[in-house]
Amino acid sequence: MSVTDLLPTLQPLSREDKMKVMTFLGQELGVQVDDQRCLTGLSLKELRALSECRLTGMDQDRMADLLDRNSNGQLSIEEKLELEALVDQADQLSLLKTRAQYTLYRLAA
Repeated sequence: MSVTDLLPTLQPLSREDKMKVMTFLGQELGVQVDDQRCLTGLSLKELRALSECRLTGMDQDRMADLLDRNSNGQLSIEEKLELEALVDQADQLSLLKTRAQYTLYRLAA
């Protein structure tokens, strides 16, 4: 029996099942999603976790405080460097989060 023989009996896959199949192919068989924006080599669980990540509450509060004080010109040089590092961290996290969400979208397509 070949795959062609099975085709008429196959049922459409649910979105969840499509994601499982694509993840399996990517991890076990080395099949790559042709889109360089996709994150590869991660499980669905890892992609979902990444797609929902954010700065810690403490980092968010600290950044908000530094941003407020910066708008009033009240930051020391060390605080400006700290703010820059927090903004960079938030930017990188946002990019990873977006790529994870995009990858999940592509796997479900």
